[in-house]
Amino acid sequence: MLTLPSVLIKQPNYKADSIARSIYYRELLSKRPKQLINTTTHDGFGITLSPLTYFSKAATQERRLKKRIKAREKEAYVDYIFPVERVRQLANLPPDSFQLYYYRFRPTYKLARKMDRKKLEDYIQQGLLAFSSTKRHSRVTRLLKRIYNVKH
Repeated sequence: MLTLPSVLIKQPNYKADSIARSIYYRELLSKRPKQLINTTTHDGFGITLSPLTYFSKAATQERRLKKRIKAREKEAYVDYIFPVERVRQLANLPPDSFQLYYYRFRPTYKLARKMDRKKLEDYIQQGLLAFSSTKRHSRVTRLLKRIYNVKH
């Protein structure tokens, strides 16, 4: 018989994870991006064009990575403000309906930045009212029936 050591699973902590990500990517994010047009030249003219460095594979990948890092940070914040388990408790919907509700009414990053716990609960309740309205509900029901090939 083999016994494995016990494992402690902790709930993710957005603030600690965000700080860890910023430390991990500090060097990349603090690096100034390569410019296509450089105005700080000493060559006589006022500007220097450098398309070879700006459009190089490494520079392009670096810009894309920075965008992905920033987008992921925003997604992590929305996940922190609009947690699946808390929304599931408040919504009390069947699993398929909950998934449709969650992704349809997931707030944007800008909206999530303005929410506190009370505003979040109001937002969820308003979303549930809109989700369960007869027109929208029948559309969701038709969609689910079409997905699962259920006859009327």
